[in-house]
Amino acid sequence: MSEKKFTEQQLKKFVIKLRKKHRVIEDKQIFCSQHNFKIESEVKRIEAELVRVIIHEMEHEFNLGFVWDNSLD
Repeated sequence: MSEKKFTEQQLKKFVIKLRKKHRVIEDKQIFCSQHNFKIESEVKRIEAELVRVIIHEMEHEFNLGFVWDNSLD
């Protein structure tokens, strides 16, 4: 089985995509919290934390540094 190779730019694009996903999850968590949906809010908090951990692991594992671009502002 051959191993698929990814360029640094492809990895950074994926991390940026994850950061956008993280923001959406956090927005949903805030909405749930504001509307007193406690269980749903906690689920979204945990989901956001998992995505954040994956982002940090990728940045560290692939020596990407802190990945950010203007689309996240």
